[in-house]
Amino acid sequence: MNKSFLIAWSYASEALLATLALGFLLLFYDAAQIANFLKPVAKDIAAYFSSVMFAASVAFLWTFYSKSDTPFSKWLYEKGAFTVYLTAYIVAVAIYALLFILLLVASKSSNVFFLVFTVWVLLIGIVNVYTFVRNVVGQLLLNMEFNRKHDK
Repeated sequence: MNKSFLIAWSYASEALLATLALGFLLLFYDAAQIANFLKPVAKDIAAYFSSVMFAASVAFLWTFYSKSDTPFSKWLYEKGAFTVYLTAYIVAVAIYALLFILLLVASKSSNVFFLVFTVWVLLIGIVNVYTFVRNVVGQLLLNMEFNRKHDK
């Protein structure tokens, strides 16, 4: 399969999973109840979740890119994996930056549609935690494989 398609599908599947989760919530709660739940806790979620994940994703992006001239990064590039990991870290930064901003605005908003949309982005952020950790572990495993093959 085309690598670009697989990358696009992996992020589309996060949005699809978040949509399904939101749909499941809407089976039990109406949009106003979901909005009323989010508004008072939005700043706390921004402070304790999205800001931490934003910082973590920026840290991994910065570390990954700052080491782009190492033999390991060159090996990743030859294998076609460098761009995949770079894209993964950039997407994570974008998700958590957007989520942080949306949550801050949501704490002052009374627009039910906007608040439900923010919950949807929050669900994407929660799903992306798994993807982010999996990408970090995958990169570490590849680094171990590279070291093993190159007797380091």
